[in-house]
Amino acid sequence: MHLENDLAIVCYISNPGDIALVVSLELQMNKTGSFQRIVFMYSDDKDIWKDPVLQNISKVSGSLYPPSSAELRLTIDKKKMQCPDDFAMFRCKVKGFDQVTHNVEEQFTEPISVSYCTLLPSIQIRTEQPQMHLENDLAIVCYISNPGDIASVFSLELQMNKTGSFQRIVFMYSDDKDIWKDPVLQNISKVSGSLYPPSSAELRLTIDKKKMQCPDDFAMFRCKVRGFDQVTHNVEEQFTEPISVSYCTLLPSIQIRTEQPQMHLENDLAIVCYISNPGDIASVFSLELQMNKTGSFQRIVFMYSDGKDIWKDTVLQNISKVSGSLYPPSSAELRLTIDKKKMQCQDAIAMFRCKMRGFDQVTHNVEEQFTEPISVSYCTLLLSIQIRADQATMHLENDLAIVCYISNPGNIASVFSLELQMNKTGSFQRIVFMYSDDKDIWKDAILQNISKVSGSLSSPSSAELRLVIDKKKMQCPHDFAMFRCKMRGFDQVTHNVEEQFTDPISVSYCVSSVQSKRHRIPTANYAGVIVIAAIGIVILVASGLLWKRHRYKRSKTYY
Repeated sequence: MHLENDLAIVCYISNPGDIALVVSLELQMNKTGSFQRIVFMYSDDKDIWKDPVLQNISKVSGSLYPPSSAELRLTIDKKKMQCPDDFAMFRCKVKGFDQVTHNVEEQFTEPISVSYCTLLPSIQIRTEQPQMHLENDLAIVCYISNPGDIASVFSLELQMNKTGSFQRIVFMYSDDKDIWKDPVLQNISKVSGSLYPPSSAELRLTIDKKKMQCPDDFAMFRCKVRGFDQVTHNVEEQFTEPISVSYCTLLPSIQIRTEQPQMHLENDLAIVCYISNPGDIASVFSLELQMNKTGSFQRIVFMYSDGKDIWKDTVLQNISKVSGSLYPPSSAELRLTIDKKKMQCQDAIAMFRCKMRGFDQVTHNVEEQFTEPISVSYCTLLLSIQIRADQATMHLENDLAIVCYISNPGNIASVFSLELQMNKTGSFQRIVFMYSDDKDIWKDAILQNISKVSGSLSSPSSAELRLVIDKKKMQCPHDFAMFRCKMRGFDQVTHNVEEQFTDPISVSYCVSSVQSKRHRIPTANYAGVIVIAAIGIVILVASGLLWKRHRYKRSKTYY
């Protein structure tokens, strides 16, 4: 317990090793960033002080011989303790004579932190908050969990910080006797409690649930206690750590959600405003859906009674319907349903939020609340057309294939065409167009001469246009640039012709080319090289024939 006994800090040798003689023991303290000597013992009970403050409230005892029981003991008088100023980091230093090396050895301990204050009487602060908004009053309580040696509590004080510093709001100096400093809280609150005995001392601030002004009444709170210590005969003063009190989190909760189909236009899209927790709302006056497409939220539809609404967005009004109810509050709902057959993707979709206004039966005020915005994206459910390149690992190992295909047909009942486009000059141009199984129209004569097209449109789920470039006719890199696909098809739900493009891809066949460190002969010079080689061969052959004829004539002459 606090000040039940004196505090002792002890330096000692647990294992003297080869130390035959301890020359000195020293205790050091670190309060300013570095360790400084506070007391030095150079012989049994003979010491030199360097810290007059600790010297006045402490005593030193101990012995240097034998080394196995050498000890320096600093004992601080419990009645003279000045907490926390006397306490910081401590370490010990020993100097001794080693009988093996014949040297003076010096060693330090690891520092320790000495905190006597943790034994002081402990004052606490807590809140008692209801589970539901305004279900009960809110109580903020200052109390003493451990009185220690406090024989009498002089005062308990509650402080609040709303402007950057803590200010007293109420001060209790006797049982149920208080002084107010905050007239606003005084008008909506009451204070109760007791200062005796110290073990049950308490200050309780209770804020009337019917007069709650959220969030203006709430900020950081802390408690302060002053009491008489029967051991030190001093007046002790202590503060709690601050706490943050938030009552607003218990307000009625309005929510927004979307009900989106798994497949594009499989079902209508619904955006729903609803109340998940009505709290003390006895009546919902209105529910409102707002949309942000231009940088700020604007009302698109407002429901002021069951099935009665006012529209502010004529575009959505033409493709949507509103339903819902405002009573009872626990099932209040505004439901905006967008017709799947009239969906204009993506222009009708942006950020949405809900607004609720209702009457609170406890405060008799009109409450107003907004939801967090949500982003509604219907376009992600569109049918998906893809493009890929099937490239060889090694240069010209295989033909190069560029494939347009549909990974998710959605409601497409028939694919009218698949088209492959290329961008080499700054804009995409059609290179080949397939309008039926294996029937195509070419727009790029160069690629047509080195490629072939295959594929099918009959089943949307397996529709494919495959352009295969002959590996033997590859002209790298001139034939390659950015490619994309285009699809046109009939939607069986909307009865519209849908059109969609893929994101472009870059097709580079050259990156896999095996290169030589030698200079290559330009393609344009191949003919010249062949002609020169042919002439050389003719000359060599003719020379050989002439030589053989010459030898034959000579051999005939000899005979």
